[in-house]
Amino acid sequence: MANDVFTTLSKKSPGGTVFNGMAEMFGLSDNFTTVMLPIDTLIENANHPFKVRDDKQFEALAESIRSEGMIQPIIVRRLNEKYEILSGHRRTKAALHIGQNKIKAIVIEADDELADRILIVTNFLQREVILPSEIAKSYLLRYNDLKKSLKSENSDGRNFKIDKILENEFSTSKSNIYMYLRFNKLIEAFLDMVDNRKLKLKVAAELSYLRKTEQTAVYSLVFEQKAVTIDYKQAAELKRQSGDKELSADEIKLILTKPVTMKVTTNIFNNSDFKKYIRKFDSIEVMKKTVLDFLEAYKCEVEK
Repeated sequence: MANDVFTTLSKKSPGGTVFNGMAEMFGLSDNFTTVMLPIDTLIENANHPFKVRDDKQFEALAESIRSEGMIQPIIVRRLNEKYEILSGHRRTKAALHIGQNKIKAIVIEADDELADRILIVTNFLQREVILPSEIAKSYLLRYNDLKKSLKSENSDGRNFKIDKILENEFSTSKSNIYMYLRFNKLIEAFLDMVDNRKLKLKVAAELSYLRKTEQTAVYSLVFEQKAVTIDYKQAAELKRQSGDKELSADEIKLILTKPVTMKVTTNIFNNSDFKKYIRKFDSIEVMKKTVLDFLEAYKCEVEK
């Protein structure tokens, strides 16, 4: 099975059905039949991280189903007496929108982890716009599934194997993945601002380390009362001072009204500190890269 599920699936099904590529990728039988299911027998996946927006694209989808029928069947799994939607939440809502009571579907067998993977992959491929909050929830969903399935392989608490899988599957850097994971710690008001591009991603990531009450106070001061402004340095300073005790609204306001100067400390170590860890013939550049690689791995680990 290819690691990069998004690239592989899109290559397997250019212009065709997503299921054809997905069957091979996830080890599903490609000997499937399409059935018509009553829409009232369908339920949404509880982990579904994507929003169904009633916008121009939704209206275009509904009109396409009205005029051409359901070209791409939805994908479901049997769950008790109902069918859980894994792929096709928008198509289902669009079919309901135009008054249909049945929908074309492919029924598969899938455990929870496979169901989540199908949910993420198909939505990443089929949606033209994916919001930061949706990316954040997708990363968290996949991270939690991997944490469960690889629990026995990570008895020491380290998750470097999970990091590598996530990097490969989502074709992005480890630091980017963990930045988006931090967004799941934001209050809803900040998350909405991130989605609407009214709050910079790096500022949001720093604010995510604050307690919910502190975030609410920051939001009120900056965006409701407009008493102060906030930038990355100030957000980082709030994070630093929030570590040991909860900041009051007055303390937060004081931090946000004072200019922040970032202290830069040099010469913390000298080369002799690293000699017992580095091979004798390694250059300064190799030593530096080795140390930075370990620090990056450590940073990602402590921020989980």
